[in-house]
Formats: sequence, C-alpha cells, structure tokens
Amino acid sequence: MTLLFENNDIRCFYTESGEHTISNPNSREDELMCLYRLDYCTSGLVISAKNTAVFEKIKQLQSKDRIVKTYKACVLNE
Repeated sequence: MTLLFENNDIRCFYTESGEHTISNPNSREDELMCLYRLDYCTSGLVISAKNTAVFEKIKQLQSKDRIVKTYKACVLNE
C-alpha cells in the first residue's frame, strides 16, 4: 500500500491488485479505523479514520448515501 494523503483525521492509501488490505471493515488495526476493504484482486483507495469521531461521522454519511463510491473496470481479452 502507498500512502497518498494524510491529515489529522484520515489516511488514504492506494493498494494494488493482489495486496492485502484490512480483512474486516470497522476494525481497529494499527490504531486506524478502516471504513471499508477492497477484495484481494481489486486495486484502489482505502480510507482509514484516525479517530473515533471521524470514523463515526463517515460511517453516518455512508449509511445515508452521502458518500459516492465509483468503480471502474478494465476487461482484457486474453
């Protein structure tokens, strides 16, 4: 994983396909609270909250569909 952004509240990582992210969303590993996970074969951004207040606020926004996730697929004909 590559750290792309960090401030007092969150960290944003980019993970390549085949890299492990966190196995359980909502868990607290390394004092970061992961908001979701990516499947093993998926690349993309992983956002982790650095404190409980931010974690709860983002989860609340997610539950109210106030955060939009966009997925793009690349299909190769082999």
